[in-house]
Amino acid sequence: MQMLKRLAAAIGLMLGLSATAFANTPVQVFGTDTTGVQRVIGAVAGVSGLYSLSVSTSGTTGALDVYSKGTTIASGQVTASAVTAVQIVALSTTRRAITITNTSTSINVYIGATGITSSTGSLLLAGASGTFAASAGAAWFVISASGAPVMTYLTESN
Repeated sequence: MQMLKRLAAAIGLMLGLSATAFANTPVQVFGTDTTGVQRVIGAVAGVSGLYSLSVSTSGTTGALDVYSKGTTIASGQVTASAVTAVQIVALSTTRRAITITNTSTSINVYIGATGITSSTGSLLLAGASGTFAASAGAAWFVISASGAPVMTYLTESN
């Protein structure tokens, strides 16, 4: 969001407007409709790191919360099990993103919510990583296809 505000301020200066006044103006969000016409579909306004984007389509308006990047990074490791799912991270209302890495060079794992199995989890291949933002605040679990591979994680939180 700070980058958008700086961009808005720079555009304001090019147009001869006050940088301070223009930077505090909500940023408009544009989209192209099905006929190729560019239209304003919303505006971003922020207060204390939480931003709200209001989007209007076909006369229906809905709100979408847009969060600023986190201010705290944490990392850790867990050892997966082939018998029961192991919790990688607990539920968090402040976590904005999580990257999970399967450090094994030969064992695949499955990640997901509580109660996952190798049949219901999402496959994370040996040596692969996944970064998640949409469900970052959820509790994450892992179960291995075999053995006990080490999983690393990196979280970004407010």
